[in-house]
Amino acid sequence: MRSRIFANNIRPRAQRSQNVAARKDDYLVFDFEALGLKVHTDQPIQGGFVKLDENFDITDRVNISIRRNKYSIPGPKALEVTGVSPEDLDNEDRTTEFEAANVIGTILGGQRGNGKRIFTGYNTLSYDEQLLRYFFFRNFQYPYVTSGSSSRKLDLFQAVRLLSFLRPGLIKPGHDADGKISWKLEVVIEANGIEKGQSHDALGDSIMTAGLLHRFHDHAPDVLASLVEMSNQKRVSGWLKNMISADDHLYLFTYYEGPEIHPIIPVLETASKGILCIDLSKDPETWVNSTPEELIEAGGAFGKDVPFRVVRPNSCPYLFASDDPLITSKVQEQELSPEELSKRIELMNTPQIKEKMAAFARLMDKEREDKFSEAPLTDEQTLYGGAFPDKFVSRAFCAAENWEKRVSLVENMTDKRLRAFGNRLIAMHAPSELQTPESLEVMRKEIIMRLEGGPELFGAVTTMAEAREQLDTVNDVSVREQCSQYLDALELRLQQEIRDIDQRISPDDDACDPGTQLSLF
Repeated sequence: MRSRIFANNIRPRAQRSQNVAARKDDYLVFDFEALGLKVHTDQPIQGGFVKLDENFDITDRVNISIRRNKYSIPGPKALEVTGVSPEDLDNEDRTTEFEAANVIGTILGGQRGNGKRIFTGYNTLSYDEQLLRYFFFRNFQYPYVTSGSSSRKLDLFQAVRLLSFLRPGLIKPGHDADGKISWKLEVVIEANGIEKGQSHDALGDSIMTAGLLHRFHDHAPDVLASLVEMSNQKRVSGWLKNMISADDHLYLFTYYEGPEIHPIIPVLETASKGILCIDLSKDPETWVNSTPEELIEAGGAFGKDVPFRVVRPNSCPYLFASDDPLITSKVQEQELSPEELSKRIELMNTPQIKEKMAAFARLMDKEREDKFSEAPLTDEQTLYGGAFPDKFVSRAFCAAENWEKRVSLVENMTDKRLRAFGNRLIAMHAPSELQTPESLEVMRKEIIMRLEGGPELFGAVTTMAEAREQLDTVNDVSVREQCSQYLDALELRLQQEIRDIDQRISPDDDACDPGTQLSLF
């Protein structure tokens, strides 16, 4: 039964290889350095992009330095890591974030050949990809430019760990100062004798990642082609859905403290479009007699040791058919016998277990719904709060010849998200005579959020209070002093900006003390 299901959704490997070989794919490696780790709001300050042809030769490279938005507060630790001085963030030679988004949108969405564009990087899926989406969202670019039928994704941070598990020695891990295995890019590059560039520089990291990708292809082209195809969301989703209630299983690769391969069986699709799977390596006796509520209390489907996993087709999961030759030798090392595996699959397909899993999934969906029903703290966090705004409106805003036309466009916008972003950009970049009270109020809110925000905002934006706390984590004394002085001066500038905005909105009112009029809460 498994072979028929598999063939209907993922073409046999030989056929896939022939079709992929006939394409002329191009690879685009990208990396960002940012003001912090909050992908929603910590803006990028540098983007590095490297284009490769089908032979993995570099055909183009682009480096973009981005100026700090006037309301943004830099994280001192991020500046220590990147080596960027705080004063340089305001350098007029840097490109504004709005202009940079337009340039990067053209790079990522530019003309392609007859194949796929494969977007790749190192740890891109968990960081750079998310940062890119929010960065594009607030600057009227299409956030999902790296998705779609003509695109594929490959996160080399995940891929090299899988390759090391499947075929040890082809790409070796590095080791940290304590002798522990390390998969940091610069450490892996050095361990494998690849030319080392400037670490924590966006272009340098992209060039090093391109070298690592070239090495991966030279040593394991079949594994690389397979991993690229696993980012085909539509195909993976169809495969998982058709495996529900099948009498066979799949294998899922994960990496927590080390590599693991889990035999799983899909049981149902959740409301959030994920596929709830049962990990057959976990003894059913440990949970089959528990109620759905008890299973939620025990951790649900999140964590290293839980017996359930929600596999999301859009997250590029590393899935393998039970007889996939790539993993045959590793599967033989599993402690679970074929007889026991079949017994557990049969149990998972019983009506009682299916009913329990359906109730369990409803509870998980309710928890997710409750979590996302909370009012977002920032405009960026509304990205997944509805359909993406009208592309034509976004394109018109970016293509407008001047800010006067953009102001007119914003005044007629009905989407609250776009209207907020448009007003924010007007307040930052339009001539003062075009800045409306609405745009100034939007800018005022952004500044006050960062000046006055306390611990309740630490997960959403980098506030002045959090930035000052970060100073204690900066090891370099000179960098710590530089950042401290910069934050002092920045706080005074932002307070003056608030006073100027208040005066412009209500020119007849006396200028007031910032401590009495800045409150947002």
